[in-house]
Amino acid sequence: MCTVFVAIAAELRLLANCDKTGRLSPAQFRAMAAASEQAGRMCAARGHYNSVGVTPRSIFESHKIPRAHVCEALRVVKANPPACAGALSRAWTEYLFYSLHDRYSPHELYSTDGTEAGFKAGDSGNENVWRDGQFDPATRRRYGGRFHDLIVRHGGEAYFEGNGPRMWRVLAEFIVDWLACEVLSEPSLKFKPNKATGEEGFLGLAVNAETALQTVADKVAGETLFKGVFGAWGLRLHPNAEWKHASLHL
Repeated sequence: MCTVFVAIAAELRLLANCDKTGRLSPAQFRAMAAASEQAGRMCAARGHYNSVGVTPRSIFESHKIPRAHVCEALRVVKANPPACAGALSRAWTEYLFYSLHDRYSPHELYSTDGTEAGFKAGDSGNENVWRDGQFDPATRRRYGGRFHDLIVRHGGEAYFEGNGPRMWRVLAEFIVDWLACEVLSEPSLKFKPNKATGEEGFLGLAVNAETALQTVADKVAGETLFKGVFGAWGLRLHPNAEWKHASLHL
């Protein structure tokens, strides 16, 4: 994804004069373009090839670019699609989950007493499928059955089905991860980025994990910016709970 951040920089420069609302100036778009290019190159240098997490977010923050400006960029991109946007559109799945187990070492707990949980926001080119009336989420194919079984038994998850050009997907994932960081860092939740959970992950108390998942999922579902980007969504809040599916009517 680091190369996509570089591509975003080029497109942001082209779109700098397309925002007719006046919410952002051309100079602010160019600042985002510079931050995007730096983020792409920094992610490449650090080997974080798919990250929309700590590294790019910290670079945008160092340029004093708030999440609201990235949201506006997505609005402008949606309003000014390239002529071939339809041909370039692809389906993907945005997902959220919490787990007591380390996804890098699936049999290991984050803490020996099970009091800590990892939270992950991300996306996948895999799609949700139904097999013989059973729902099979994209996260099972993304992380493998062994780790996903641990999420089912000890965690919770949510999904948002996306469709659109690659630019929409990258900006949407970046915004969702940033939004999650803002929500999870609130004093009542106290989840923080941690090396154990990777570039896009957060670590916190397991007792707060369900509230964290519910809050972030509700924020994403209620964000009008994602109209036309995400369609169906679903939530399985508790261990071994049934999925609840819905359509986004924004």
